[in-house]
Amino acid sequence: MPRVALVVTGRLEFRGLAPALERAFPGVAFSVAPSLMADQLFDSTSARVDPARQARDAAEGNTPKIDELVEHLAGNLCGRDPARVSVLVEDLELANRGNEQNVVQAMRASVERHVAAVAARRDGTRDLADRLRERASFHLFDPMVEAYFYDDPAALHTAQGGLGRPAHRIGGRDAERLTVDAAADPGYFAEVGECPRHRRPKDRRCPWGGDGRREHPKKYLKYLCREAPPNEFCSTYVETTGGADALAGLDWSAVLAPPGSAPFLRALVEDLADALGQPPEIRDWPDAPTSLAPTARFRAPRTRVLRNL
Repeated sequence: MPRVALVVTGRLEFRGLAPALERAFPGVAFSVAPSLMADQLFDSTSARVDPARQARDAAEGNTPKIDELVEHLAGNLCGRDPARVSVLVEDLELANRGNEQNVVQAMRASVERHVAAVAARRDGTRDLADRLRERASFHLFDPMVEAYFYDDPAALHTAQGGLGRPAHRIGGRDAERLTVDAAADPGYFAEVGECPRHRRPKDRRCPWGGDGRREHPKKYLKYLCREAPPNEFCSTYVETTGGADALAGLDWSAVLAPPGSAPFLRALVEDLADALGQPPEIRDWPDAPTSLAPTARFRAPRTRVLRNL
């Protein structure tokens, strides 16, 4: 059975992504890299990505987070039991909307730094650049994995823990461009207070407060999971239970059957289908790739450093 090793940066994906992909690709074993622990996850995209700053940090001996992730990505292809394919998946985050090319550039630069560092070692893997180019990929959820729950009613129900509250979205928009309908759900945009259930001040902050609510899938989901008074500014949403279960059971066809939908998620599935030599079990899946995301494999440059970049 072919094995795909995943490098993830969130606890939701740590629990839910492998079983979700196994449903899309029956007969393939997906697993999170054994070097990653659920309580030691970190991301490189929570702030706006600046490749030049990362390059300066690396040159000064301050390892950028992306370099640590690339080390895991490459490590999956080495050792006694290398994976057939290694994939790093991150949330793009709203902070990097319009900055996608810099995110891609930062990943390419990080891979180049890692290959150069390994080549300089006496015991370094000599064909690592080839392994990464043919068997490793980098993909993004746009802006975050919760966005896809809104196109799958069952997933949204699971994520809410069965609360069954309707999501009010502006219609006709792709899952990766979710926009909350302010007129239909004004309570979400109202002034917030504190959650009194917590003792520490930082934990008392309302989980859907602050800026960027209108296009923030996770904040809106936390609002949909709001509690009753006097805890009306608290949320029952838990990424590692409801969120992970929603992802594990995601109806791929609900999200990806519409032509051209969810281009970043589609790019991941297209890339895996190509690497594994089998189409996914997704209704009306096209014979040819259609994703226009910058992470789409067929859009990769000739001078690739990964399968899709």
